Amino acid sequence: MNIGDLVRIREWCKGKGKIALVSELSSWGREAKIQLIDQGYKEIWAKTSNLELIEDVSTAKG
Repeated sequence: MNIGDLVRIREWCKGKGKIALVSELSSWGREAKIQLIDQGYKEIWAKTSNLELIEDVSTAKG
């Protein structure tokens, strides 16, 4: 996972299915700061294990 990647919040998490952009990666490597696209790019920290990398933008709609 890299800064600028498009991700989806996994189904077992609060906010499941939401699409976000990775804006920062933690120095310890287990968390990422993401910007939620549908909430005015609100930034939150999330565990990387709770994020699914979207490889193909056409699948972003779910």
